[in-house]
Amino acid sequence: MYSYKAFGLIIHTDIIFNELIPSQSDQPHLIIENGTIQINSGDFDEDLINNGNRKITRNKYYLNINGIAKYYAESGKKITIEAYDNALSQDINLYLLGSCIGAVLYQRKILPIHGSCININEKGVLLTGRSGAGKSTIASVLFNSGNTMLTDDVAVTKINKFDEIMVEPSYPSQKLWDDTIERSDRNYDQKCLIRSDNDHNKYSVPSYSYFCNQPISLKIIFEIIPIDSNEIKIEEITGADKIMVIVKSSYRRLMPLVMGLGNWHFEQCVNIAKKVRVFRIFRPENQMLEEKIAGVIQNISEAYYEKD
Repeated sequence: MYSYKAFGLIIHTDIIFNELIPSQSDQPHLIIENGTIQINSGDFDEDLINNGNRKITRNKYYLNINGIAKYYAESGKKITIEAYDNALSQDINLYLLGSCIGAVLYQRKILPIHGSCININEKGVLLTGRSGAGKSTIASVLFNSGNTMLTDDVAVTKINKFDEIMVEPSYPSQKLWDDTIERSDRNYDQKCLIRSDNDHNKYSVPSYSYFCNQPISLKIIFEIIPIDSNEIKIEEITGADKIMVIVKSSYRRLMPLVMGLGNWHFEQCVNIAKKVRVFRIFRPENQMLEEKIAGVIQNISEAYYEKD
């Protein structure tokens, strides 16, 4: 068995994961193994979602991606993978380290948020927003400025003994579109194609040189919203709107609802809203203003830290 650490979990597995950081711990939180998935009669009698390819109960999660793999997560402790013939490991891992890990975290009552988390001056800054808002591209500019990455896509939040909201590091890899890679000064020789969309390709690229492998206290959330405008607009969000930003930014946000964790989920979002500042950045759509937006984020973050 191999041992890794990611998402705040010690993972033991019979699979080699080049993406993950090795661990020496012999006390796993999660087992991941190859195997044959057999759904027994009654396993999903009380399913909250059952559309054939996806089945969810409070402690069970089943996902079938045709041509890639079947996945079965149980009680936050084990994931079984049954791969289809000739499936590529990067395709299998894409769903495993995304939706399946999200299910495991919710099964363990750990809240993941969809976004890129950056370590700026030893404080956590989270970029969130819908797919295509430019989170990873803006984050990449911030990394080029000397900041480090905790997570590219799934930000695991936990409360420490000092009642701080901590973000756990995920693993040293970032997902970037090909035009972002072309405009970057970094060398991405080890990039791995994970998705094609229209005329663009998205790649997984290693981020060992700028990866932060320690939990960081979350202080600021920036929600990035593309709009039809010619200028960048920034506003601070307060009150109930802060909570709703976090609710809608929760990773696979419908999952806790169908798992019967709606009240718990909302309470976690309220607790985070009490402890962080939230800004909304409206960015002109279809304009390459990542450098300018990254500068705004850096300046706001540094000004906040001076007062903190």
